[in-house]
Amino acid sequence: MLAAAQRPTLYVGAGLRRHGLTELVVRLAERLRLAVATDVLGIAAIPEGHPQFAGVYMGALGDPAVREMLDGSECVIGVVRTDLGTGFWTERINPKSRILIDPDGVRVRFHRYDGLAIRQVVEALVDRLPASDRPIPRFSGSSIPQLQPEDGESSGALGFGHRAGCDLSSSCRHLSRTQASRSLAIQLHGRHGG
Repeated sequence: MLAAAQRPTLYVGAGLRRHGLTELVVRLAERLRLAVATDVLGIAAIPEGHPQFAGVYMGALGDPAVREMLDGSECVIGVVRTDLGTGFWTERINPKSRILIDPDGVRVRFHRYDGLAIRQVVEALVDRLPASDRPIPRFSGSSIPQLQPEDGESSGALGFGHRAGCDLSSSCRHLSRTQASRSLAIQLHGRHGG
């Protein structure tokens, strides 16, 4: 399936960091010359500046180029499907093109293989699959919207804005949705006075 694919992709999420797999997955992407997209919760799982990082996949809610890349791929090695990660079930990744790697198992198309730890699976892929000779996919920049802080805010980690004197544990926070770069982004703002 992977060897026959013209445009195979990696689709990764927050589990990469949770299981300490970022370095291994970057090595896998480089070795197999795979384009890499993240779900919205995995935005920081792969360095945005990596030339093989294509952007964030959110089904019909996300960047059309990233959506076309994953929905049109013959082999998507990736994460468990969630409502947010699929753009509230608007994704169109072909089920026959999926290899899903869970923390404790692997699903290839419609078959499930339980009892396979995610770290062991990724290590085996890196160690045992031959390096690819396909062209290296390159992307000019991230499709992650760059959010600008509002007046009185500073830019925090991951581009979230916060106001001086307002921390995330206080009662002075709210969520707002921002449309930027044709992608839906969630921006966290701090507000004085609760």
